[in-house]
Amino acid sequence: MRRVMVLMIAGLLAASSSVSGQVPGDSLRIRLGPSADWQSGRYVRTDSAGLILRVGLTDQPFHVASIVRAEVWKKSNALVNILGSTAIGGVVWGIGNEIDSDHAPVTGTKGGDIMLGAGVGALVGVISVLVSPGSWKQIVLRVR
Repeated sequence: MRRVMVLMIAGLLAASSSVSGQVPGDSLRIRLGPSADWQSGRYVRTDSAGLILRVGLTDQPFHVASIVRAEVWKKSNALVNILGSTAIGGVVWGIGNEIDSDHAPVTGTKGGDIMLGAGVGALVGVISVLVSPGSWKQIVLRVR
């Protein structure tokens, strides 16, 4: 039980990013108060004064203590999304054929129906990548 807890904590710590782990040029957005607007820009560096973001053509410093929330833009893995949707589409269509086996296959064969389901899944995967190419992930602010 203790080993499982240690592995879970280690996984959580590894999953959380920090400012010190960001690469210059990463898209960051920060919030300076609970009801404040997001400040978006490109990460430049972290120094003793705080976090420096490039907003437009100017570099703006922000004190780390004043930042309530920080997020980094992470692009989703398109290949994983499309392949996963393809596999799920084929499996779901195949299971649907087995559950409702009273009707004739749409394409004439069960294998053709599974391929049709995989094609529909691939199309859904492509659409999901086009609609949502990534997302904002919260990061932990730790200055080294």
